[in-house]
Amino acid sequence: MKNLFTFICLMISLGSLPLNAQCYQDFFKRGKQAYDELQFEVAIAQFKAAQVCPGITQDQRLEIVTWITEAQNGYIKAIKKLQEEAIEARKIAEKNAEIAEQRSVITEANRIAFLADQELERKNYDDAMALAFMAYNMVKDTFIPKIINTFGDAVYWKYHQQLKENGRNILGGTLSPDGSRVITYADDHSATVWGNDGEIIATLESSDSPVYSVALAPIGGEAVTGSTDQTARIWKDNGTPLATLEGHNGEVTGISFAVNGEQIITWSRDGTARLWNREGNSLAELIGHKAAVLEAVFSPDGKHILTRSADWSVRIWYANGQAKGQPLQHTGYIYRASFSPDGQSILTASADGSAKLWSLSGEVLANFTGPNGPVTNAAFSPDGQLILTTGTGGELLLYQPDGKMIANVKAHNRPVVDAAFGGTHFFTQPESGPIKIWDYSGRPVAILDGQPGKVLQTRFSPNGRFLLSAYDDGNTALWNLRGNIMMDFLGEPELPMSVVFSKDGNWLMSIQKGRMATVSPIPAYIFERLNEEGFPAMSAEKMERYGIQN
Repeated sequence: MKNLFTFICLMISLGSLPLNAQCYQDFFKRGKQAYDELQFEVAIAQFKAAQVCPGITQDQRLEIVTWITEAQNGYIKAIKKLQEEAIEARKIAEKNAEIAEQRSVITEANRIAFLADQELERKNYDDAMALAFMAYNMVKDTFIPKIINTFGDAVYWKYHQQLKENGRNILGGTLSPDGSRVITYADDHSATVWGNDGEIIATLESSDSPVYSVALAPIGGEAVTGSTDQTARIWKDNGTPLATLEGHNGEVTGISFAVNGEQIITWSRDGTARLWNREGNSLAELIGHKAAVLEAVFSPDGKHILTRSADWSVRIWYANGQAKGQPLQHTGYIYRASFSPDGQSILTASADGSAKLWSLSGEVLANFTGPNGPVTNAAFSPDGQLILTTGTGGELLLYQPDGKMIANVKAHNRPVVDAAFGGTHFFTQPESGPIKIWDYSGRPVAILDGQPGKVLQTRFSPNGRFLLSAYDDGNTALWNLRGNIMMDFLGEPELPMSVVFSKDGNWLMSIQKGRMATVSPIPAYIFERLNEEGFPAMSAEKMERYGIQN
């Protein structure tokens, strides 16, 4: 375009350009037509030709300058649009290539997972674990259910331990906070401490009466057993007895350690709870209930204790065993009682149709009323800002702590027998039918319907990332929050079952009461550990056999 002026002058000198007003009108018209057709380069040339026509007026000069500017701007926008379209086309091409690559990776991961399944069938657990880890690592952020389940199966068969002894049928038990030790009790009046490798550390035998409860110290190696002979016993980690806790006048049905591990609380059918130190010395007797104590719980800060009783009341105590305030009295059986996360209030759920929030001194802070019928569950969210209640009509209600209802949902068609928060979600477990996972707004996000049996128990992992459930067909299943089965394994059907996580969330235990216990690390823990330690070893010959490139 820089030679445009020379070209126009040449045309004028040859007498081929229109003169004066006609010259301007002709070039302007052609420029306007080219502009309308988005031919901006042609438009600019025509407008500049009109600009040098002889005899044009000042208004025409201003007009043509405006149109040249418009055409130049249009040209710039057109170039920019072409550039953007080219960039977008490149992005689409790159995305398509990425999708193709991702599909290729998923296809290969599925192939390797299939190989892992084959090795599991052959009971070649080392190769199965290596292959399953490889497949899972390839698609770890994609959540391919089959690959997730294959990895979980490999973890189970590689690392699980079945805890059982000849002549001893396990009835219950628990894990140490880090999952390194297990304590179980059996129908022959004994308890056993195990390593998570399945090896027996100690057998605890000292009574002709059944053991009903056990606990492991959060710090140190002590174990405590509670028995129907009205005593509890403290044991060293090698099975040597340390002390016998005497004083109850009924079966000792529960034991718990304080948060710091320095105190032990026992509770009994005699309507009392008792505090002891780790040496077995009696610190206090918590007297006041008129029926069996069903549980005793230390507050999160360790400063208070609540006891829930069959006399339809809850009592609050200082950590030294001194009574605090008035009993929290309902007019029906109390299904649940728990401290708030900050330890400053108590939440109860009762068969009298109410859930209540209480101060530590026994004052009612809020009533949570919903549909008629017993309130079967009441629970705090981890931050204490939400309270959920459930009932026998299958309803789910969410409240603020001041009692304001924020959601009322028909969660199930059957009574809800359990519900709890975990992380940013909560679950509801009906009397029959699948478990549901919900977000804080009361919206269902997953239905755990991948198991045929009736749910017997459900537990959140401590970090709220997984759910563990036991079924009446003998199955135990570990789920993620999307509703995918991370790991499942079968036991014997038609036996009572219970499940528990270690406090750190890395280990789980499933107990088939009257038979055995099964202990296993969770897949996420093994995945993290293998990533830290390195890929499981596999020879070059095996890599070639499986068709895996280095």
